[in-house]
Amino acid sequence: MVEAPFLKNEERLEALFLAAFSRKPRKEEAEILLKHVLSKPEGQERNQAFAELFWGLLNSPEFVLSR
Repeated sequence: MVEAPFLKNEERLEALFLAAFSRKPRKEEAEILLKHVLSKPEGQERNQAFAELFWGLLNSPEFVLSR
């Protein structure tokens, strides 16, 4: 998903939120998380940042309680 060349970074973030929480990220969440992701160079490091972000979403209380 995060390696799809046709998705923008914002769309990748949205897809991760939809997969984890069935909702889009709030504006504040998107701003903070995109800032972190964009601080990484394009390529493998940025993909790793998205993977870490997704891991964080899956381990969040919101994910655990939404099941």
